[in-house]
Amino acid sequence: MLEDSNVNSMLEMTRMISATRAYESVHKALSRLDKLNETAISLVKA
Repeated sequence: MLEDSNVNSMLEMTRMISATRAYESVHKALSRLDKLNETAISLVKA
């Protein structure tokens, strides 16, 4: 006898993809912010 899963795999896969995209967006924004900070620091030093 097989038990049914308590997880909707398609829903969870969709949630995982959404979370991954959100993470990538935040990572990209933080990388740009870091680059802007480096530029600002180099301008102040000059």
